[in-house]
Amino acid sequence: KQTDKTATNNKLDSLLREVCTSFDMSDYHHNAYLASNWNRLDALVVCLAVIGVGFPQISFLRSLRAFRPFRIMVRIDQIKVVLGALMRAIPAMLTTMAFCILFWFVLAIMGMGWWSDRFNVCMPPSSSSVAPEIAITYNKQECLAQHLHWRATTFNFDNVFQALHTLFILATRSNWNEIMFEAVDSSGKDRPPKFDHHPVSALYFIIVIILCSFFSLNLIVSILVDNFNRIKSEKDGSAFQTDAQREWVKNNSLLRRIALQRTSTPPKHKIRKLCFLVVEHDKFEQMIITLIICNVITMACEHYQQSAQLTF
Repeated sequence: KQTDKTATNNKLDSLLREVCTSFDMSDYHHNAYLASNWNRLDALVVCLAVIGVGFPQISFLRSLRAFRPFRIMVRIDQIKVVLGALMRAIPAMLTTMAFCILFWFVLAIMGMGWWSDRFNVCMPPSSSSVAPEIAITYNKQECLAQHLHWRATTFNFDNVFQALHTLFILATRSNWNEIMFEAVDSSGKDRPPKFDHHPVSALYFIIVIILCSFFSLNLIVSILVDNFNRIKSEKDGSAFQTDAQREWVKNNSLLRRIALQRTSTPPKHKIRKLCFLVVEHDKFEQMIITLIICNVITMACEHYQQSAQLTF
């Protein structure tokens, strides 16, 4: 009996040691369950799900069930590459975002200097008998005299936070032209908007679209793509190749893309030979491109209510 108890105790001791070792997060036990970051994420999702089941009456804990699909994601290598790229790109993204925010702050301060307290319009309450089309023509003094509301539009440049919010909406290009037209129609402080009062203001919004939308957002996306390609190269093994091996692979790939140059024999007939020499001349392609550009410029010159001299 004493021998059986000793054997049972040894088995329990071994089992407990295995369980404890599986949860060891040190580098010594590299095969431990929690030694992998993906397993740690999987364990966290399981714990959140158990907490949600244990307290079903709490809506916040029930909402933690939304993290369950992560258990599937951490088991698919392709998704793990994407998640790994996102995690490794965070430091570079923070640096890039800080660099882009400098542009945003400069543009926000410029917008505040030009349109601070100039996006206000007169808005009648729902109980007022004044139509909105009439109220919008009032200045601040006339608006308040009619017991109406003199308020700023949803997107404005009254302070730096509102300006940054407006720049973000412009960067998404969601109804950005409406904000631009509000600036174009702005006639001054405490004055009602006037149609096409300052059309040069549209240049500011074009610059904002270029810097905040095309440049800033694409720059952040390029960081993600760069990290994704780097991790993919590590998965493929190209990251562990020597310089000579990389050069050989690069040259071999380049040779596959290069096609043999075809040479054409000029015809014997004089007229055909002349046409052949003209078409095969190096300047012929440049001339065709120049004619196409001129044709595009000509079509771009057409406009509404153009004069008879330009119509042909």
